[in-house]
Amino acid sequence: MTEEDYTNALDFIQERLESAISDYALTKTEDLYDEKYDQILRAFFWSRGSREHILTLTAGGRIRAFHTKQFPLRLVRQISNELVAMTFDAMTIDD
Repeated sequence: MTEEDYTNALDFIQERLESAISDYALTKTEDLYDEKYDQILRAFFWSRGSREHILTLTAGGRIRAFHTKQFPLRLVRQISNELVAMTFDAMTIDD
């Protein structure tokens, strides 16, 4: 994949997550380069009230890491559910 491919995929994931999750605000994102796997990741900074929760995702829709202690399970579920929905949508495009 090219850098543009990674960025486009991460942009798509970001748009889907932003529209699906309303009880947390996506306040910031940051693209990161993973030398070990030679790919671009995106850090997502979610906030609710005064608390900030950070995780990174791959362009393939995998959660790479949580960077905040006690990441809210509700937010994990919402992100995971949307990533699964995206997979099913991709599988049924040709149907």
